Amino acid sequence: NLKRADAIVITRANLVSEDEISNFKFQISDFTNCPIFTAKNKVTNLIELNNSNSPNKIPNPKSQIPNPFAFCALGNPHNFFEQLRREDFNLTATETFPDHHFYAQKDVAKIEKSALESGAEILLTTVKDAVKLQNLKFNLPCFVVESEMIFDDEQGFRKLLSNLSNNQNNSE
Repeated sequence: NLKRADAIVITRANLVSEDEISNFKFQISDFTNCPIFTAKNKVTNLIELNNSNSPNKIPNPKSQIPNPFAFCALGNPHNFFEQLRREDFNLTATETFPDHHFYAQKDVAKIEKSALESGAEILLTTVKDAVKLQNLKFNLPCFVVESEMIFDDEQGFRKLLSNLSNNQNNSE
C-alpha cells in the first residue's frame, strides 16, 4: 500500500523521539519515494462539558488548570494521556474505559471518586467521550480537551494536495 501512496503523514510525531521519526522515515523509504510529512497534535482549548448555554472556554489551558484527572474510552488511551503530559499538564491520575464505552452515571461516580482520591480539582476528557457524557451529571468541573493537528511543513502539504487535486481534475 505504501507503493501506491502519493504522500505519507506520520501523525502524533510529538509523542516519540526525533530518532524514532527518522528511523520510521528510513523504513518507509524502502517502499516508496513519495513525500513524507510529520504532524503533531497540540491542545488548543478546554471547553466545559455541561455548560452549553455559555460554555467556559479556556484558550491557554496549561497555566490555568490545577491538578487535573484525565479519563477516556479510546482504542489507544496512552496517546491522549501522553499528549497532556508532554504539554505540561500535571495529571494527578488517569482512568481508562474500553473503546466505544457507553458511560453511565455510575461511571461518573467512579471517575469522580478516583479523581478526588488523587487530589484532582478538575476532570479532562476527549471530544469523542464528551458526546457520550452530555446527559450525565458531574460534581467536579469536567473539561473537553480540544486539539488540532499541526504539520511540520503545512505549506508543502497544502501544495501537494493542490497539485494532486489539479492533476485529478485534468484527467477527468
